[in-house]
Amino acid sequence: MSSSDPIAAKGLDMETPGADFSVDELALLRSVIHALRNLRYGSVNLTVHDGRLVEIQKIEKIRMGVSKSAGPVETRNGH
Repeated sequence: MSSSDPIAAKGLDMETPGADFSVDELALLRSVIHALRNLRYGSVNLTVHDGRLVEIQKIEKIRMGVSKSAGPVETRNGH
C-alpha cells in the first residue's frame, strides 16, 4: 500500500493487531471514503442485500450561488 493511502495511513491494514478487515472489505471502505471525499454537498447511500454491500450511490447537489444571508445572486441584466 502506498503512503498516500488513507486506510493504510490510519493503520487499518491486515497487519495491524485487532484489524479484522478482509481485503474485499478494505476495498469497499476505500470506495466509500473516495465517494465522501469527492462530495461537497449531497449524500452517499449504501445498499445492502443479504448482509453484503452491493451498491454505493453518490448523489451530488450543486449550489447555485443563493445564500440565506446574502439573498439571490443578481444576473447580468439586473434581474
